[in-house]
Amino acid sequence: MAEMQAMWWCERLEGRLVARSPDYYKLQGRRLDYGVDYGYYMFALAREIGAIPSLLYWLFRNPRIAITCGFGQAHMPIFRLQGPFRDPSAEETCARELLGPIMHRPFFMNAVLFVEGIVLGILNAATTAPGFALVSAASAAALFRHQRRLSLQ
Repeated sequence: MAEMQAMWWCERLEGRLVARSPDYYKLQGRRLDYGVDYGYYMFALAREIGAIPSLLYWLFRNPRIAITCGFGQAHMPIFRLQGPFRDPSAEETCARELLGPIMHRPFFMNAVLFVEGIVLGILNAATTAPGFALVSAASAAALFRHQRRLSLQ
C-alpha cells in the first residue's frame, strides 16, 4: 500500500492526477476513522493516477494477465502494467507468479467469481443509465428554478 501511496503522492506533486475518486474505500462503523478496505483503496489511488489496467487490452494482448487482473487481488504489479509507473517486468510477474494461486483454486470457486462479476456488471449497466437520467433531470430542474428566480427579480 505504501508504494501505491508514494506513486499517488508523486503524481499529485506534479499536478498529474487524472481523476478524483470518492471515499468509498473507508470502513464504516469502525472505532478508527482512518480504516480502509485495502482493495478498494488501492484501486481508488490507481484510478487517480491512471494506473488501472484495461481488461480488454490485456485480454487480446496476453489473456493470462487479463485473468490475473480479473480474478486476482490488488497486488502492486497489476498497477504497474499501464500508467505513469509502467514496468515491463510486471507483465511477467502477473502472467506467472500472480496467476499461479488463481489456477490452483478449485474450478467452482473461479466459476462463482466469474458469474458474480457478470451479474454485477449487468446490474451496474442496468442502473447506470437511469441514475444518470435522474441526476440530469434533477440538475435541469434546479437550473430551471434558478433561472425562473432570476427572471422574477
